[in-house]
Amino acid sequence: MLKAAKEAGVSLTAYLVCDLLKNTDKKADVGFAVDGRPDGNRSMGNQATGISINYRYDPGKSFEDNAKEIHRLMRKKLSDNRYRFFVIEFMTRLDPTLKDALNLEHAGYFRSKTSSKIAGYLGYGDKTKDISITNLTRADIPTEYGSYRIERLSFIPPVVSYAKTVYGIVTADDKMTVTRHAVSKR
Repeated sequence: MLKAAKEAGVSLTAYLVCDLLKNTDKKADVGFAVDGRPDGNRSMGNQATGISINYRYDPGKSFEDNAKEIHRLMRKKLSDNRYRFFVIEFMTRLDPTLKDALNLEHAGYFRSKTSSKIAGYLGYGDKTKDISITNLTRADIPTEYGSYRIERLSFIPPVVSYAKTVYGIVTADDKMTVTRHAVSKR
């Protein structure tokens, strides 16, 4: 898949999204976790922001042309810091107790008029992304530890309140693993 993506001149993530959308007959709302570290640090801490695109696979175009359009839409959002860092900027303005209330509201453990209303505005309900993807790319960790070796590394992405289906991608020792969370309705 990586070879085909490179030949098409697109990212692996864009190629994978294209593959996921090719058999759907609707415009999909696709969310992407994005590295929010401007300093290039590669620590494993959660320092993510996000972008989203809306795209409908065009059966009149080749698979590669669809992938190129998805890639173009992603790059457009990533090149504009207003889009790229919007989530981080927005979330830092929320009081920590409100963030907790929203997460508990979504999990069904807390209800209040305020948290319910704000959760609805922020998409913690029915306004969810069709697909959400977090691609950690190549894990920056050793795979050999003395006589022990990591044969397969999986990244299980967190189930997030704003996505129906969440994919997690990570590569270690030239082995890519894709995991999927499908969120069921309550």
